[in-house]
Amino acid sequence: MSEIVELANAAAREQPLFWLEMYGRILNKAGQLVEAVPNPMQRELGEIYDYCHAHGIPCRIVGLKARQTGLSTGSTAIGYHHMRARVAKGCIIGDEYEKSVKNLVQMFERYAENDGFGWGNTFRPQNGKFSHGSELVTETANDPRAGASGTLQFLLGTEVAHWPETGVRSAAQVLASILNCVPELPDTVVILESTPAGASGVFYETYQGAVTFDEFKAGKRGNGYIRIFYPWFMHPEYEVELSYQEKAEVMGSMTGREKEIAERYGLRAGHVEFRRRTLASPKFRGDEKLFDQEYPPDDVECFLTSGRPRFDQSAISAMDRWAKAQIAQFGNIECVGNRLMFRRTSESEGWARIWEMPRNGKRYLIAVDPMTGASQTGGKNPDCHAAMVIREGFLENGRYSKPKVVARVFPGCQVELDMLADMVAKLAGYFGNCLIVPEANNSGLAVIELWKQMDVSIYEREIFNFRESKMTKALGWQTRDGAGRDGTRSIAIGNLAALIREGGIEIPCQHILEECRTFVLNDSGKAEAMRGKHDDDVLALAIGVTCIEGATTYRQPVLTRDLPADLRSLERDRRGKSRVMTYA
Repeated sequence: MSEIVELANAAAREQPLFWLEMYGRILNKAGQLVEAVPNPMQRELGEIYDYCHAHGIPCRIVGLKARQTGLSTGSTAIGYHHMRARVAKGCIIGDEYEKSVKNLVQMFERYAENDGFGWGNTFRPQNGKFSHGSELVTETANDPRAGASGTLQFLLGTEVAHWPETGVRSAAQVLASILNCVPELPDTVVILESTPAGASGVFYETYQGAVTFDEFKAGKRGNGYIRIFYPWFMHPEYEVELSYQEKAEVMGSMTGREKEIAERYGLRAGHVEFRRRTLASPKFRGDEKLFDQEYPPDDVECFLTSGRPRFDQSAISAMDRWAKAQIAQFGNIECVGNRLMFRRTSESEGWARIWEMPRNGKRYLIAVDPMTGASQTGGKNPDCHAAMVIREGFLENGRYSKPKVVARVFPGCQVELDMLADMVAKLAGYFGNCLIVPEANNSGLAVIELWKQMDVSIYEREIFNFRESKMTKALGWQTRDGAGRDGTRSIAIGNLAALIREGGIEIPCQHILEECRTFVLNDSGKAEAMRGKHDDDVLALAIGVTCIEGATTYRQPVLTRDLPADLRSLERDRRGKSRVMTYA
């Protein structure tokens, strides 16, 4: 028996999860002090800690959490155990003390107050110090001096995605400062945890660069952090107990949205019922987007729904699933004689992407958003050209085909303007010399000048000529901010948003859809790309759908037969060539 006790004591001293299960006391949701029963997420936290400790690896964890799923409880337990078992200085830092830090400090002190394990040292909550030399300090991300606490062996950053981006320092600066207090040595621990707050910022970037525990054990390191996430339906408390008849009633009454979610994530009737009851509560009032933010079903959409997306994210996700099944042809458009031909290539060799070849009698235009200028191309996330062919919707044999993006110049294009002009002219020519609608701002004016020297059709807008006091024509789409008729940018984006929301357009290009995902409303209400993201495709597509009524009809080019020899010279004099291009 004494051997078993010794082994148990050794395990409790070495393994935070074992200690938590044997000696940890927490407050349950009813406010009662109870024994801790680790859930799957907390167990994985403990396993990661044990693995890093056993292999002499600095332990770095980034955790994405839903509300009340125990990530903070498990993270605080690891910090408490780490400081009890060795001499270590720990820090808890959050957005504000009263909002987040205070709760974790109280949890830490509760562990100490109710701990029955024989550590051989004591803890004084008044100053956060242990008798053997360990110490707990707190910081807030609002404090410009955060990170001046000296060397740390344990750091718990809570609600990192919600740290302020205004004031003396940004969230990224605060985090970098305090992370520099933690040396890259064995038996040092950093846990960054948060609910999502949009697909940008230091927490989002850290999570995206991290790897899973299995990947880490296989030797993949990423940015050095191990990411951990458990969707809400993997926690037992979020499944309502139902009778067989109740389960049948729930499954038989599911809405289309519920069926989609249940099939996608493998939800059972009890999960669906929990979601229904929670959505109906005063906390959510039927707001599905808010539910997905607070109870994320996966670690992709939760970041998107938790921001302020301009486009309907459910529609974007549905279209993305459809787009994955669409096959693009890669290649170049080249002049062969007096015809334009599409020559297929590998993806890396071709500058054109085509999902649907030009169809006789259908109407097309090509929308272009040239990158701002050469000075923009040298940064970390430079501007790019966007050029795409849009087919107008049509009714045929009683069946309506939606407007569709059918081709584009390769995404991330940063070629010189003369090369862009040539690519777009060829792409427009291949689709029947279709109308080109370029944004006329900035470098758009320069590329328009290049097109004026080519045989292409360019969109014209009406402007008022104050010198002559009359309306005149100007080439290109003029993007203007503002409200009402002058706010052409907001009008175009609004038109695109309506089409996406109503499922009124087909977008097979996942690069465009990714930009739509990260196109948000900023704090002042302006729609723009998230920090570090692009919106070139979004703006080009918005311009294109707004001008779609100007799309031009494609007529399949055919070559006339050669004239008889005795008439060829006469026809050459009349037309200037013996073989001519006509349109059927």
